[in-house]
Amino acid sequence: MNEPRDLEKLVRVYREAGWHTLVLPAGEKAPTTKGWQKNPSAEPGDFKLNSNVGVLLGKPSGGLVDVDLDTEQAAKVGRTTLADMPSFGRRSRPRSHRLVYCADADKRVTYEFRKQMVLELRTNGGQTMFPPSIHPAQELVQWEPGETTIPTLDWETLQTRAGITAFLAVVAALYPEPKDHGTRDEICLALTGALAGAGLDAKQIDAYVVLVADIGKDEEAAKRAGKAEATLRKMDAKEPCWGLPKLCELLGITDGEVQELREWLGGTGKRGGAPGIPVDPKLPQIWSGATLLDEELDAAQAGLVGAGVDVFQRGESLVRVAHIQSHETKEMGGAIRRAVGSTVIRRVKNGWMVEKLSRVINWMKMGKHGAVRESSAPGHIAMYILERVGHWGEIRVLRGVVHTPMMRRDGSILQTNGYDADTSYILDTLGVEFPLVGEAPTKEQAEAAIAKIEQLFSLYPFTTNDERAVPTAAVLTVVSRATVAAVPMFVIDAADAAYGKTKIVEAVSMIALGHIAATMTQGRTEEETEKRISSMLMTGDSIIVMDNASLPITGDFLCQMVTGPLIGARILGRSEVMKLPNNVTSFATGINVVVAHDMSRRVVRAYIDGGVANPETRSFPFDPVQVARERRVELVVAALTVLRAYVHAGRPCDKELPVFASFEDWNLVRGALKWLGRGDPYYTHVEVRKRDPRRNELLEILRAWSKCFGCGPMTLAQVKLYCEESPSVPDQNRAILYEALCALTPRGDFNARSIGGNLRKHLNRVVGSPGVVLRYQVNRDGIAEWWVDEKEVQPGLGLDYAPEGAT
Repeated sequence: MNEPRDLEKLVRVYREAGWHTLVLPAGEKAPTTKGWQKNPSAEPGDFKLNSNVGVLLGKPSGGLVDVDLDTEQAAKVGRTTLADMPSFGRRSRPRSHRLVYCADADKRVTYEFRKQMVLELRTNGGQTMFPPSIHPAQELVQWEPGETTIPTLDWETLQTRAGITAFLAVVAALYPEPKDHGTRDEICLALTGALAGAGLDAKQIDAYVVLVADIGKDEEAAKRAGKAEATLRKMDAKEPCWGLPKLCELLGITDGEVQELREWLGGTGKRGGAPGIPVDPKLPQIWSGATLLDEELDAAQAGLVGAGVDVFQRGESLVRVAHIQSHETKEMGGAIRRAVGSTVIRRVKNGWMVEKLSRVINWMKMGKHGAVRESSAPGHIAMYILERVGHWGEIRVLRGVVHTPMMRRDGSILQTNGYDADTSYILDTLGVEFPLVGEAPTKEQAEAAIAKIEQLFSLYPFTTNDERAVPTAAVLTVVSRATVAAVPMFVIDAADAAYGKTKIVEAVSMIALGHIAATMTQGRTEEETEKRISSMLMTGDSIIVMDNASLPITGDFLCQMVTGPLIGARILGRSEVMKLPNNVTSFATGINVVVAHDMSRRVVRAYIDGGVANPETRSFPFDPVQVARERRVELVVAALTVLRAYVHAGRPCDKELPVFASFEDWNLVRGALKWLGRGDPYYTHVEVRKRDPRRNELLEILRAWSKCFGCGPMTLAQVKLYCEESPSVPDQNRAILYEALCALTPRGDFNARSIGGNLRKHLNRVVGSPGVVLRYQVNRDGIAEWWVDEKEVQPGLGLDYAPEGAT
C-alpha cells in the first residue's frame, strides 16, 4: 500500500472506501480555496503528479475520524491504547495519525496541555492530509505496517480512549530523570491510583504504568507494575490511597491543570455537545451560579460533611490525612527523614477539593437541551472554600492523628478507631488490635505495668533515679499527649557516641507510632532549625526528634514549640505563618548537649555515662527498638494502665510535686511516677540549667562586678575606665569582668551601647547560690547606672537559683 507517490491508485482506494477526497496543493497540508468543504469528492484524474491528497472527515466519509497524535509521547502511547486502529505518519513522526469510524461523532475535540496540542480528534468540518502526500517538511506521508481494518466506536468510547491516551502522554512527558529513582516509584503508585479511579481494571492499569515508565526511559519499567490489585482492593474498602491529586503534586502540575487532566481521564475532553454525566439521585444538587455565592459555599461544605469526606480544620487551613506508602522520604535536602507507614497531614489543595466536591454533589447547570450535570465542581468554589477561614461550619477540627489508644482529658481511654469528637484526634491503629484497658486498674497492676516499660531501658547506666525515670516518662507522655497542654522536651544525653541515645527515642516512637519517628538534623542557625521544625509541624508529626544536636538548643521558636498552646509555623517559600495546635512531643539527642537561655527550663534530661573507652564495642542481650516493635501492644496497654490506675486513685501525689512552670498538666505523668516510687524527671532540668552557658556567663559577670564595685551604682563608662587602668597589682576580677563584658558584643570590644542592650535582658534575674541580681536605674543626668545586689534563694526549691523574673 506504500508504493511511492502512486497517487492515483490510493485515491481510488479511498473513494472505494466511501471517503470524500480533496486535492491539496503541492507541499501543503490544507486546501487553499474557499468553500472547499462543499466541493464534490475529487476524482483520480483531478490530481496532478505533484498534488497532495486530503480526506474530508466526519459524515462525508462515513463517520471517519482522524486521531491526530501531536506529541512524540502521544504517538508512543497510542501504539498500545489505539493499537486496533490503522496508522500513518512520516519518518520523523511515525504513527502520528490513527483512523476510526464514529457514526455519532460530533465536532472537533482537542486535548491541550500548557498550550501544546497533545491529541486531536478531527471529524465533521475538518480534513487531514493522507498518504502519499509530501509533508511541508519534505517528508513522505505513508501508511504504517500493522492493522488495516478500521474499527467502529461510539463517540463517547472514542473520547474515553483518547482522553486516557492524552493523559498517559502528559505523564510520560513529565516522567522524572533516572536520578529521581524514589520519586519514580511514587509517581507509578499515584498513577496506579489515578487509573484505578478512572475505572480501569488491574491488567490495564499495570500495562499502562509500565508503558509510561518505559517511554520515560525508566530502566526498571517492568518492575513498576503489580500495584493495581492492592490499590483496587483499598478503593473497594474505602481505604485512603494515592490518586490523581498526589500524582499531579509529584509531577508539579498546578491546580488549574489538574482539572483538565481529570476531564481527560473521565473521557470528556472538550466535548461540544457530548452527552452529560448521569445524575445520581442520592446526591445533593447545587445549581451553579443560580444562588448567592455564600449560599453555594455553605451548601458545598454541607455536602462534604454529609458525605463524610475526610477533610478537617487544622489551625487556619483545611487538611487531609495521608500515609507514606512506598519508601522512606527525605525532605529539605535530607535534613528530615520519614519512615514508611508514617502518617502525614497535608494542606488541601484546589484540585483535591474539586475532585471531592465533584464526587459528592450533583453540580447542575442549564444547557441547550435542558438541565445537565457538570463534569466537575467549579474550580472557584473549591478555592473560596479553602479561603473561608473561620467559616467552615460543621467541618471537623483536627488536632492530630494517633496510632495507639490514648488517654482523654477526663481520664477515659480513646480506644475506638476513627475521629474522636471529644479530643479532635483521629485514632488509626493501622490494623493493629489493642485489648481494652480496664476502667479501674489497681496499684499492684500499675506496678507490674510500669516494670514492663522500665525493662525496656534497663541496660542504660543512667546516673540518677530521676534520670532513669525520663524514658519511662516519655512513654507515658506519648500515650497521654491529648490530655496534657504542654510537655517538656526530652533530652537524651551521653558522654560519648555509641551509647544508644537514639535507640531510646526510637523505642518510644515505635511504641507510639508503630514505626520510627521522623528525625531532623539541627540547623546551623536558629532560623534554619525553625524552617525544618515548621515543615514537620505542618505535616502533622506528633513526635519530633532533633538528632545529634551539636549546637546549643535554644531560640524563641523552640520555646514556643514546647510550651505554647499554638505554634506559628512558617510556610516555606512564603512570608506566611500558619497557626497550628501544639500536640508535639519533642526529643533531642547528642553528646554533652548544651541547652541555653529559656530553653534550659523547658527540658528534662537523661544522661548516660557508661565509663568505658570504646562504647561501640559493647554487646547487649537485647535491642530496645526490636523489643518495642515486638511487644508494642503490651507496652501501650502497660502505659495506659499506669495512667488509668493513677487517675482512678484520685491522683494523690499531684499536690506534693514541686511546681514545674508551664508544665502543670504534666503532673499526670510525674504524679504517676511518684505514686509508684519512681524518680521525678523534674529534678533533671536543674542540672541542665546549671550547664546553661549564657546563665553561667551572666553569673561570672555579676560575681566579678560585685567583687570589683560592691553594691554601688556604676555607669558603663566608669566600668570601662576602671577595667582599662593598669594597676600596679594585677586584679583577676577586673580582667574577668572586662573580658566577659566584651564577649557580649558582636566585635568583642567594649561597646557600651551593645553591652547595655545585652545586660537589660537579664535585669532582676536571680542567679547562683548565694543569689546575685542585676539592677538598673537612670541618674539625674539621664545616664544608665548599674549595680549588683545579693539575694537569698527561696528555701525548699531544691535549686541553686530563683525562678526567672523573681525580684
